[in-house]
Amino acid sequence: MDTTETSVAVNPVQPTESHLAIRKLDADVAIVTLGGRIDATSVRRQRDQMHALVDRGGVTRVIVDLSAVTFLDSAGIAMLVSLLKRVRFAEGDMRVVEPADESVQRVLRLTRLDLVFHLKGSVEAAIKDLPAVR
Repeated sequence: MDTTETSVAVNPVQPTESHLAIRKLDADVAIVTLGGRIDATSVRRQRDQMHALVDRGGVTRVIVDLSAVTFLDSAGIAMLVSLLKRVRFAEGDMRVVEPADESVQRVLRLTRLDLVFHLKGSVEAAIKDLPAVR
C-alpha cells in the first residue's frame, strides 16, 4: 500500500486586537473607549466590564467612544444595545462617539442604530450632550 503524506501550510489565525479603557469622570459618569475589532472573540470580557460599571459601579451616564473601532460585528452591536438597555433601566442615559472607520459607520447606518444611539462627533460633544442626573 502506497501512502503519500501531504503537508498543508496553514496560516495561523491572527489574534483579534481590541481594547477597552474605562475612565470615570464622576461617581455616575464614565467614558468607555473601545478600539480595534469588536467581535465575538472580544465581546464577552468587554460586555462584562461595562455591565459591572452600571450594576456595581453606580454609573448611570455612559459615553461610549467608538472613534478607534475598526470592525464591528453582530456580537459587538448586541453588546452596545445591551449596555444601552442596562443604562436606561438604571434611569440613566448613554451617548456614543461616532466611529472614524467608514465600514463601522456603515454598519450603524444599515442596522439603523445611528437613529437609536445619540451619535456625537467627539467625546467633548458627548459630555456636553449628556443629560444631568434626574
